[in-house]
Amino acid sequence: MAPTNSEPVYFWKPESENGYLGQWYPSEFTWDRNLDGEDGGVETLKYANTEQYMMHRKGLLFAPDDPITQDILSRDSTPPHPAELRSLGRLIPDFDDAVWKKHRYEIVVEGNYLKFTQNPELKAQLLATGVRELVEASPRDRIWGVGYGAKNAGARRKYWGLNLLGKALMEVRERIRKESEGEKLAIGDGGKKDV
Repeated sequence: MAPTNSEPVYFWKPESENGYLGQWYPSEFTWDRNLDGEDGGVETLKYANTEQYMMHRKGLLFAPDDPITQDILSRDSTPPHPAELRSLGRLIPDFDDAVWKKHRYEIVVEGNYLKFTQNPELKAQLLATGVRELVEASPRDRIWGVGYGAKNAGARRKYWGLNLLGKALMEVRERIRKESEGEKLAIGDGGKKDV
């Protein structure tokens, strides 16, 4: 059933309705990482899903030279199973929860921006959600989701968790929409500018 304009769009597992919105959904994309140092430069890294991106960025934040960080990026399974990636992410040394809380949201926003801008079909699906609220209806996650499944989430709204993933996706959707509108304006003006 397609949600009406006023209903939230609930999602959780990749195989469920609206599963394409989740971190575990298979969606290859790349990230051009700026390298530090005298020479600088860019390293293009490839990800199988946004969970891999988030866990790899977490590793780069706390332990960039640790083998676990590299292992997250280069899993042997193709594509790597997101649960395996999440487990590896929990093993990253020197983890500091306060530091992670400062960076986690922006990392997930950027990963999803890359996912949706590099996968045109997914981008179209995201934009088709209009202005509806996006809600990760995970009964097990009150940080990235609301802590309730789709069936009970509406009735339990006042008890919801943070829904950080839903909020990140809405931010990405708005950013993509504004960029698309800007492109349309630039194309529509024939390249002319008033002097």
